[in-house]
Amino acid sequence: MLASVSREFNDKGLDVALALDVPRSHYILGKLTGFLTVGACLAAVAALPLTFFVPLESAAAWGLSLSLEIGIVIAAALFCAITFRQLIAAASFVVGFYVLARVLTAVQLMSAHPLTGADTPAHQVTRIVIDALALVMPALDGWTQTAWLVVAAPDWSSLGALLFQSVLYTALLCAATMFDFYRRNL
Repeated sequence: MLASVSREFNDKGLDVALALDVPRSHYILGKLTGFLTVGACLAAVAALPLTFFVPLESAAAWGLSLSLEIGIVIAAALFCAITFRQLIAAASFVVGFYVLARVLTAVQLMSAHPLTGADTPAHQVTRIVIDALALVMPALDGWTQTAWLVVAAPDWSSLGALLFQSVLYTALLCAATMFDFYRRNL
């Protein structure tokens, strides 16, 4: 995905597309819709073999959650591809975003209960920074849990909360992408 958007910038194919009488938002929404569709298909393909080994409800919940998680990462990747325009920088940022979103809850727990030095100013500042990051980053460790396959499927209300968070983060990333795309002169 990053490579295709980067290639469009480098090959000037985007300039030709934007020369048409089409708003820039249609370009972003079209790209996002296409990539989200591919992501949902990949999540379905990943969840399909699970139906032979776990209850259908567990596999469906896991697949839906994987699709929502992939959607957030796709929106972040589109934002990075439009903002950075360099493939390596965009890919590095997306990998960093995903890893941080996956481990942020654990880092937050470690900063809340340190082994030593809890009263030092450096620890207090670190804890404030980590708590601030936790407010704006999605906690992706709550998505696509293996326990849903092994123990029991989640209740549908928790999946509804994941759906709400996914839509919120995807919409915010899409808005940030559009803002950056509209402010640039191509």
